[in-house]
Amino acid sequence: MNVRHLEHGLKDIVLVPRPTADPDDPLNWSRPRKYLSLFCTMTYVWMIGISSAAIYSVFLPISEATGLPLGDLNAGTGYMFLMFGWGCLFWQPLALTYGRRGVYLFSFIATVVPIPSLFPLLTFQCMNVWAAHSTNNGTWIGHRLLIGFFGAPIESLCEISVADIFFAHERGTYMGMYMFFLANSNFFAPLISGFISDGMGWQWVLV
Repeated sequence: MNVRHLEHGLKDIVLVPRPTADPDDPLNWSRPRKYLSLFCTMTYVWMIGISSAAIYSVFLPISEATGLPLGDLNAGTGYMFLMFGWGCLFWQPLALTYGRRGVYLFSFIATVVPIPSLFPLLTFQCMNVWAAHSTNNGTWIGHRLLIGFFGAPIESLCEISVADIFFAHERGTYMGMYMFFLANSNFFAPLISGFISDGMGWQWVLV
């Protein structure tokens, strides 16, 4: 069988999947280049996670300012996570067919980067600001659905990126790193947003 091996101390590791002879094959990248790619992926995970979870700590002042009951605000969170899952049915085939980079860039820009007054419904910041102007349940759920849809690649595409550049015997470490950033971004965001709300007002959490 035609396989490639890696001599690692006293161990002889069979490389799975088998890399090609192409130096541009991500499996053949240098270690610094792989770590740079991993850093970009984890930064994406961290930023999308924080953007989607920062609002949790300010539900009560949002409810008081907009008149929306807390039950509706919590339901909007459920719809957002529903789209985090269903949105993958759109983004994942698109990324696997046309490339990961474009999906990452579009998702990041639509989710995190503010584009004032140009395409307000395509920016996460503007959609979060939309929360301050939601006066009925339909509007609130609508913007949470959009947030979940545009941020959906965080739930599935990052695992593919890890598998693209690391061999099977290495993936456990870096998949664990991905899960660490994904989970802790959702715990960290409400913590810092609580301090922002106390010090500057809940509106600042949304921008």
